[in-house]
Amino acid sequence: MTDINWGWKNELYSAKSPREELAYYEKTAKDYEFEFRGMLKYCGPEMCMQTLLDCETQLEFVVPRNCRVLDVGAGTGLSGEALMREGFIGKIDALEPSDNMFSLAQAKGIYSHRYNDLIFPDTETSVPSCSYDLVISIGVFNTRSTTSDCLWEVVRMAKHGGYLSIYFNKLHWDQGCFKERLIELVAAKQIQILSLEYKPYYEENEAVSFVLKKL
Repeated sequence: MTDINWGWKNELYSAKSPREELAYYEKTAKDYEFEFRGMLKYCGPEMCMQTLLDCETQLEFVVPRNCRVLDVGAGTGLSGEALMREGFIGKIDALEPSDNMFSLAQAKGIYSHRYNDLIFPDTETSVPSCSYDLVISIGVFNTRSTTSDCLWEVVRMAKHGGYLSIYFNKLHWDQGCFKERLIELVAAKQIQILSLEYKPYYEENEAVSFVLKKL
């Protein structure tokens, strides 16, 4: 196994707010892809896309590949690259608050528009309501900054009849209240849960990956 310096994990996981986490990514943006893809073999974008593809096959529907997509927490554009590999050729926008992360993503020529908001519970971002056919979020939700209460805001961004594909560390799924928030969203007739499964994350860690339909 590669000799990995786990100091990044201690620093990131010590963040107590969205702004503290943003400061971490501003500082480490230039090393992000090398550490996560090269050293940790992070496979989040591929696993999230695979969950969506499997869901399409099993439930016999297709998200139009020329649809309007929002990448929540676009980072350096790894998720945007995964979208393009799966044939998404329509307008792809990014929600990414880190200037340094997004400067790397922007160089890849994937995104049409950027929102630079942080996501807070009970606070609307500048993303218009019901605007996107597909909303993806990969490695964003956690128990320290973008918490389970932010699920309502991300669902707001999707069009009625649109889809959301969300993937994040299972540790946060187990320790947070994500299951409870999904139950609340279902009870409020906001979403239908189409798929929920566990996928590889990095190293020996697992992720939760699910697909929702906005009602």
